[in-house]
Amino acid sequence: MPRPPGNAHPRAATTRTPGGDVDTSKVGHDLPTVELPATFTLDDIARTLRCSKRHVAGMRSGGRLPQPIPGLRPLLRWDRRTLERWLAFGSPNLEKFEELERAREDPR
Repeated sequence: MPRPPGNAHPRAATTRTPGGDVDTSKVGHDLPTVELPATFTLDDIARTLRCSKRHVAGMRSGGRLPQPIPGLRPLLRWDRRTLERWLAFGSPNLEKFEELERAREDPR
């Protein structure tokens, strides 16, 4: 398919000005806002961390990932806010994360 004049790619977010310069004034403005789910699956975590599902499962079994929401077995779901805090804390092991969570809840 031939490319339209002035664009590097048919889906490119940038355009070229008549002088040939790249116009970046509208880059990203037409992108849809993505609503994150309230819970994450193992697949979602793998996609977010850019790793394999097997690696995430290994992190879970090795105590390096927050616990999933209890009572949903056999489904494994993680609370999005918990995962966001875990990442904000620098993705510590489970023991350290729970300690940080307790300190956050009880800031004496």
